[in-house]
Amino acid sequence: MRFHLEPELLTHVAEIDRQHQALLDAANHILATDDLMGMEEARLALRFLEAYATHHCDAEEQLMGLLEYDALDVHHLAHLQLHARVVRLQAHLTEQGSPVGARSELQRVMAEGFLRHIREHDVPLARWMARNRTGGHTVLAELDMWERLRRDETALGTLRSPAPRWAASPPGSARPGP
Repeated sequence: MRFHLEPELLTHVAEIDRQHQALLDAANHILATDDLMGMEEARLALRFLEAYATHHCDAEEQLMGLLEYDALDVHHLAHLQLHARVVRLQAHLTEQGSPVGARSELQRVMAEGFLRHIREHDVPLARWMARNRTGGHTVLAELDMWERLRRDETALGTLRSPAPRWAASPPGSARPGP
């Protein structure tokens, strides 16, 4: 099973969509690895997924705060629930002792967690942003937030070093590394 950013999941906010694709790419790569993927590589892959998701959610919440988004509290709660699912997935991996057993749980987390979150929270956020863009301040606040996020992503890249197979491509690239 491969996860795609289907048209109904697009927010039409370039940075948000790019980050969503990066999360899906990371999950797809983990799901596509052979059964010989070692426990350490699986742990690193899930740690990257958790770190990138946390990074994305934090930036999204900062942006919502700057824009005075009226559903910030609900969106924040959804982010906490999503994070808890990823943490449970990491625990599941440890309990199973094999990355093979964690694949089906990752599929559930992606389908019932990430994709559902995008559909139910991020797409409405993007619609709200489109309706409430009334001046330069809003646009500048948004652009400034995403510029800071780009700089932070460089620092986040250190979590992937030395780069295991799943992180050979930069976030958002069309195909994860071999």
